[in-house]
Amino acid sequence: MRVVNDSSGDYADGPTVKINLTRFSTDSTSEVLFYGYQSLFNGALRNAYEHYKRKVLLNLWQPTEYCAPSQFKEQATTHIPDGNLYNYFDEIYSICPYTIDFQERFTGERKYRLIWHPFAPPEDYGGPPLDYRKLYEVCYFGGIHGDCHQKMAKVISEYNYRISYLYNMPYVTDIGLSHHNKLQLAAHSKVTVVYNQCALKPEHIHNISTNSDWHENGAFAGLSLDNPIICQLKCRLFEALYCKNVLLIKRDRWNVVERFLPRDCFIYFLDEDDLKLKIDFVLKNYDHMRKQLDANYRLSLRFSGKATYEFIRDGKTC
Repeated sequence: MRVVNDSSGDYADGPTVKINLTRFSTDSTSEVLFYGYQSLFNGALRNAYEHYKRKVLLNLWQPTEYCAPSQFKEQATTHIPDGNLYNYFDEIYSICPYTIDFQERFTGERKYRLIWHPFAPPEDYGGPPLDYRKLYEVCYFGGIHGDCHQKMAKVISEYNYRISYLYNMPYVTDIGLSHHNKLQLAAHSKVTVVYNQCALKPEHIHNISTNSDWHENGAFAGLSLDNPIICQLKCRLFEALYCKNVLLIKRDRWNVVERFLPRDCFIYFLDEDDLKLKIDFVLKNYDHMRKQLDANYRLSLRFSGKATYEFIRDGKTC
């Protein structure tokens, strides 16, 4: 399978770039995989491979594409049959099971395939091996945007903790880390906290509501909450497994992690009080969890860039 990429719209040091799928590209004249956000819009790439029998898109931005303004939707979403950029592809690999169901019911097409959000271990980008000495108790990667994140950050700040984000915010300890240094920080930690959610601003809610039948997409079931959220699968899940972290995940109405990982790979927490209880439990029993953490590390390799390419090449689905 040939692999083509336009990552000009992606964070330059993020996993979408670091997985480096183009290194697996062959000289196929019939199958091509597009990845990178701008590959959807790149007319030169589309023209070059229009005659290929199997054209595949790796879509890592659903369901957040519905948060975008109307200009994007007019060009790309399946609600606009004429000139729809997605019609170009024979298969679309998406990380959102709810959007897949929604699109298939809306269009009647069966070209969507479910896949994880690939992560990029050092093997994918030629980085040095990680050091797994545990120097910190708990870590979190991402912005402190929603109310739930602010409460979580306050809880974990009571421990020997690290929070990594691109920008300076309250509770953030490490600003603008490289991808590799972020993984190294996680490998130095015992626990990673993950929310498979995306907090919304009013303009996001407005943009979502301009889609016809948007309420039938299960990913948007949280729009009516006091603090609106949507479902969003995070690649931090798989990074945490690779970094041998005990994975604490916020239980929500979606629990999308269960589509990809067995139940013994992670621990749910219900709220901030429960998060503290779970962290205390893990720290007290950490040595007894090492065997499971080693098994989680081996499992994580199924979600790397190499494994993702092979999964798509072979036409599989989760």
